[in-house]
Amino acid sequence: MDAFEILVVILASALAVLLVLAIVLLVFIIQVVRHVRHLTEKAESVVNNVESVSSFFHKSAGPIAVTKVIANIVENFSEHKRKKKE
Repeated sequence: MDAFEILVVILASALAVLLVLAIVLLVFIIQVVRHVRHLTEKAESVVNNVESVSSFFHKSAGPIAVTKVIANIVENFSEHKRKKKE
């Protein structure tokens, strides 16, 4: 066995090891990408829920403010009426 054959065996075994490592790395990267995709879908769902809640509060802010003003007027009227009775 001369130096050329030894070099071929070394290079072939190094190539085989590198191919196995590349395949393992590729499988790992695919799993990470799937996990990231799943996380982004969940994040998107959360954002949609937050948007709907925000829209609800935005739409109900006016009626709530009116209700609060009416409640304050009724409370002030009740206090004023109690003070007159005393």
